[in-house]
This record gives sequence, structure tokens and C-alpha cells, in this order.
Amino acid sequence: ERRESELSTLKSLDPTSTDSEIKYVYIVSDSTGFTASHALTSVLGQFDSLKIDWTDNDGQDPGRGFPDNATEVRTQMFSNVKDVTRVHRIVVLAQKMKAMIMFTLVDANLHGDMKSKCQELRVPFQDLLGPLVSRLSDFLGTHPTGLPRGWAGTRRKPLSDKYFKRVEAVEFTIKQDDGAQCRNLQKADVILLGVSRSSKTPLSMYLAQQFGYKVANVPLVLNIPPPKEIFAVDPRRVFGLVIQPQFLKRIRSRRLAGTGVDVDSIGKASGSFDYSSIKYIQEELKEVRQLYAQHPEWSVIDVTGRAVEENAAIIAELMPGKPTPVEAALHALDCNFFIIEPTQGGGGGADFPIV
Repeated sequence: ERRESELSTLKSLDPTSTDSEIKYVYIVSDSTGFTASHALTSVLGQFDSLKIDWTDNDGQDPGRGFPDNATEVRTQMFSNVKDVTRVHRIVVLAQKMKAMIMFTLVDANLHGDMKSKCQELRVPFQDLLGPLVSRLSDFLGTHPTGLPRGWAGTRRKPLSDKYFKRVEAVEFTIKQDDGAQCRNLQKADVILLGVSRSSKTPLSMYLAQQFGYKVANVPLVLNIPPPKEIFAVDPRRVFGLVIQPQFLKRIRSRRLAGTGVDVDSIGKASGSFDYSSIKYIQEELKEVRQLYAQHPEWSVIDVTGRAVEENAAIIAELMPGKPTPVEAALHALDCNFFIIEPTQGGGGGADFPIV
């Protein structure tokens, strides 16, 4: 039933249905497909002229800011592919839709069959894991299992302390969402500040799940002072989010439109209809920037156009007590190091004192 649904959905995507050129990229995996999906997201980010249809929480509209004839990229995920029949059906469909296939298949039979079928039908493809697995196998002097993680026959690793730390962090973060229980801000590893729809909640959850940080997010509302507890915490753990006004307007307008209400009159009687107004948004962001300027010890991150993963990585690098990459590498090598600062000597030559 799932296979028939996939085929029906994708067959309805007629490449000639619009004036713009449409390119299809299929992601095929014998597991979740997250590896290929993240890789594709990063690579497609290098092509500014493309309209990309991926669905995420950054508020990007693939149709905004592009000419009508701009190339559009549509992606489709095929996860948990575990039999040759399904591999063949996907490749046949890719041939029909003139799609490219990116795959992460570690099972040797599925991997080989995917490559041979793509070559037979002249479907362009990219094997993401095969070359890396082969190189690592040669380097490490051992053979891979050829089984996706979690399949029967793979070694089950015991749950680590880090796993339980992440679970605890997620539970804490859920309870602290949207300014709830500000009395617990002292217990948070990370505190996110920002206006509505600036990606506070998804960023909080990602930091908790991936990094094990206990995160509290606090909304900043126009003409309402932030909770006093914020000013009593370690300022190195406070991160203020900013976003470009037009970008935020698009996010809020799409959010309201998704509720099925009249976005032109919603809340007018109660005076709240300015939620997606550019003038109201500009006032909001102006007040937020003024607050951040009064607290230069806070870190400020512009989330405009960035994925949650990118913003999370920036925050992780700025966390207090985290060694720099150079310090971490030298510590792993058990080395001491010095910083050498060049200065000009009196005789015109260069001296390099050790600082």
C-alpha cells in the first residue's frame, strides 16, 4: 500500500506542468535516509539560483525572489528500502521522471543492484557511502558488516550516560518552552531569546536532542519587559536570536495562512492584527536589538536563512568551557604549545618573541 502511494504521488508530478524546468532528486536508503538528506541539503545550499522544495522550519519560500523560469528542484525520500523489487521500481520511476538518485545502501546486494539498474536504464546516480566505506575498510584493515544500523545481526551497543543525558535534556527543554517556568532558568545550559517565529522552539529541541543541552527559550514581545530571571543567569549561556524583517514576515504570513483564517482581519477587534505587519515586525526587532545592545555579554545570532543544524552548531561552538579546535587537537596529542606574535625589531629586522 505504501509503495502504491509513493508511485501514485510521484506520477502526479508532471515535469511539464509549469513553465519552469523541474529537476527531481530521489534519496534512497536502507535506513532512515537522514545521512543522504543532510548531505543533499548542504550541497543544494551552494546553488543560489535554484528553487528548492524541501520542507523545513526556516520559513523559506522556494518561489520567492526567483524568475518564473528558474529551475526548481524537488526531492523525494525513499527510506527503509530492503528488497531488490523496490529498488527496481524506484529506478524505473526515476527514469520516467528523468530524476537523479542519491543513495546510501550498505547492504552489498542492494548496493550492487542499484548501481547496475541505474547504469542499465541510464539513470544518473551518486553513491554516497560506498567509496567512503571502501576507503575506510582499506585504512582500518577490516571488513564492514554490510548491515544498516539497527538491523538484525548488528551489535547492540549499551545505552550510554550521554543517551540518558539527552533524554533528560529533552524533557527539561519541553517544560521550558516559550517562557514557561522562568524560575528554572538557572538550571538551563542554554537560554534562547527572540521574537515569535524566530525558530526558538525547533532550535531548542535540536540542541537538547543532539547535544544534550538543557535549553530554555523565552519569547520577547513588543513593549513587554523580559522576565527578570534572565539577568541573573550566566550571560555566556544567553543567546539572542535576530532575523531579517521581510524574512520573518513571510514566516508569520505562511503560519497564519496555514490556520485557515482571514489573515487580513485576524485579531483586528482585539488589536493584535499587526502580527504579520512589516511595520509591527520592524518595531519588534528594533526593540530586541536595543535590548541586546544593553547586554553585550550576550551572544547574538542572525538566524535568517540558516537551517536549525547550522544555528545549533554555532551555539555549540560558543558554549562556555568548550576548547577551540586547535586546543582540542593539541590536548589529544598531549602537547604544550606557545603563541608566537611577530613584532618589528629596532634594526628593521623581525623579532618573534614567545608570548
